[in-house]
Amino acid sequence: CEAFSTGGAVLAAGASDGTVRVWTAAVGSRPVGKCSLAGHSDWACCVAWSPDGKTLAHASKDGSVRLWTRDGKQKGTLKGHTGRVYSV
Repeated sequence: CEAFSTGGAVLAAGASDGTVRVWTAAVGSRPVGKCSLAGHSDWACCVAWSPDGKTLAHASKDGSVRLWTRDGKQKGTLKGHTGRVYSV
């Protein structure tokens, strides 16, 4: 799953290794790797930006949702699901 931030300047994509990779994606330029967000023990299934583009949420098959700032600082982990989380 991939998601562009509001305005389309940043792209985030979940991966089967449990990470989410974030790139700058300005129009007319080549995408540049910004950071890699780790912490899930299973596939990072879905990513979504908050409406203001300041927070990234990603769901995982490990049953958690992690929240990050646009600059790659973890804000928190939401736990409690007994099964896999496929969307946010």
